Amino acid sequence: MPTDSFKAGILRFRDAAGNINSYDLKTSRACGSTGDQLCDPRGIGQSPSSRAQLALMPASNLNSGGDGLNTLSYLANIPTPVQDR
Repeated sequence: MPTDSFKAGILRFRDAAGNINSYDLKTSRACGSTGDQLCDPRGIGQSPSSRAQLALMPASNLNSGGDGLNTLSYLANIPTPVQDR
């Protein structure tokens, strides 16, 4: 499941030293050939339709699984349909 920060358009990554860096898609200046240009020059950030679709997903209920930065796990009891013939 996507984390709340991912749903808000903030991506998190580990750098080579293991530090966690967060990049807000709307304001991040980590793009371009020199790594100092706006990633979204329009300042819109995450697509409104993507944000709406992600909002429909439940929040994770486990802090394990996924990558631990942008995704986590979800545990649910989902019945398996049984068909008798």
